Amino acid sequence: MWSPSRGAIDDPNIWGFSLLFQAHATRLGGHVHGPTCMKKYAVPLVSAAVVIIILLFVALAGGGSSSSAPRDPMTGKTEFDIPVQDPVLVAQGDVLYQASCSVCHGSDLRGTSIGPSHLSVIYNPDHHGDSSFAAAVITGVPAHHWNFGDMPPVAGITEADFNRIMAFIRENQRVEGFEAYPPR
Repeated sequence: MWSPSRGAIDDPNIWGFSLLFQAHATRLGGHVHGPTCMKKYAVPLVSAAVVIIILLFVALAGGGSSSSAPRDPMTGKTEFDIPVQDPVLVAQGDVLYQASCSVCHGSDLRGTSIGPSHLSVIYNPDHHGDSSFAAAVITGVPAHHWNFGDMPPVAGITEADFNRIMAFIRENQRVEGFEAYPPR
């Protein structure tokens, strides 16, 4: 049984074995396999289990590599070169975005129950360039990536307003990064 001087490793019940099991252990080659035998293998087994758990954690977490970054389903890219935007245009674009876009796409660009996130990797500049956004604003766009329904045209947006809104969107994409598509 366990005592402070002998330690828990000698406790036959620590491994889920009872004294009854030890008494009736299977004999192979004259050796009794039970708690006494388990002491010999306990440290290597526990060490191996710890190593396996760590490897599984690293594999599931992506190991910190760029492979865990959202991937554009069309181009396969995970990195996008979005230049720093003019801070004045970004600030003006924020105001315009909140007034014209946030109801559907969210004040934080993360979407709502009626419109998708502009931080989705689908909206990276290589997949949906600024001209795609312009076409959606000017003429509307049929639903093709999402189940939110068709996007109607947005009235009252001038070309200068559009450029400010795009500066706001692209700067947020650059700073925040992209979310996976489809959303997880």
